[in-house]
Amino acid sequence: MTDWEGFARKLALHRTHYNHWNIGVTSVVIAQFDPPGPRAEALAARPPPARGALGNAYFVEEAVHERAWLIRLLAVAGLVAAWYSARRFDDALAFAFGFVLTFFLTAPTYYYYIILLLPFLFFAAHPDRLRGTLGLLYLFLYGALGFTFYFRWDQYFTTYYWNSVLALGVTIAMTAGALGRFTPWPAVRATPRGSR
Repeated sequence: MTDWEGFARKLALHRTHYNHWNIGVTSVVIAQFDPPGPRAEALAARPPPARGALGNAYFVEEAVHERAWLIRLLAVAGLVAAWYSARRFDDALAFAFGFVLTFFLTAPTYYYYIILLLPFLFFAAHPDRLRGTLGLLYLFLYGALGFTFYFRWDQYFTTYYWNSVLALGVTIAMTAGALGRFTPWPAVRATPRGSR
């Protein structure tokens, strides 16, 4: 329990002190963009703390508080989608659908996104259906684009803003896929050792 308490404290810290490495719905909501025109003028128009960031997207800490109402509204929408969808699933699919809640209710830094294994399991549960195949293809493209963003903008907000947009696409695909018909994963029956 001590490890889980430490994990919860760390996630709470990411919510209250936002940084440009966070991925989640908050990153999508708080993003601000440079106006079109010469790069030097766009950078001069930014608040001083954001002037050194690569890319055309940035955020200021005040935006997290100013747009908190929208972040909370989207969190409620994520909760409703999860409640409606997960009550129709078996335990394994309901667990995998937890990614939707993670995206809307928390703001972990990018290295926590090993949890993309959950949507992978969600889509892989039904590879014979179009939604499963398209979901897996989307996750592959997400990974490829994520590396491209990293090499283009390094570890600046623009990189994680676009990764957050792609993760939002995962949650939309999972929620849309949850509206269809699902069958439970087949039970795996262990064969006793030594028997054939």
